[in-house]
Amino acid sequence: MLKTPCLTTITMHIHGFYETSGIGEVRDLLEKISSERRTQISRFRFEADKMRSLFAEVLLRYALKKRYGIEDLSLGTNEYGKPFLKDHEEIFFNLSHSGDWVVCGIGDRNLGIDVERIEDIEMSIARDFFAKEEWEYIKTIPETERLGVFYRRKKHRQCFYRGFAGRNTG
Repeated sequence: MLKTPCLTTITMHIHGFYETSGIGEVRDLLEKISSERRTQISRFRFEADKMRSLFAEVLLRYALKKRYGIEDLSLGTNEYGKPFLKDHEEIFFNLSHSGDWVVCGIGDRNLGIDVERIEDIEMSIARDFFAKEEWEYIKTIPETERLGVFYRRKKHRQCFYRGFAGRNTG
């Protein structure tokens, strides 16, 4: 049986946002985000992606102000493209989105957070996604529980890479 890696317990504050804003509110929010984020948003093809990107920075700004009183953000990126706070390198954050949801985790240690809409999938995807040993383990799970196990293991892996390996993954 495969063992899940032991991760250090950290204090993390999680904030979520469900997109329901109208056009006027969106224009107001665009004025509150960084010019880099506005440029990034302009490159997206689909409106839904633009909205998620916008709300990700808005949520980060809200969380940092609420928890740490930080209002002015200066963001940089590491060699893997993961963003960090230039003026507050002791504060870590991670953003994720799926469907209409955007989430932000902030804390005093490197962290990863992920949200995903659970949808039925063809379980053969797991065979390609996981290592052979993981796939063999998943096949031993009762069929009614496999989808949940698939998503939990997938999310654990993505959060690990996002937070601890310093990479943003899909």
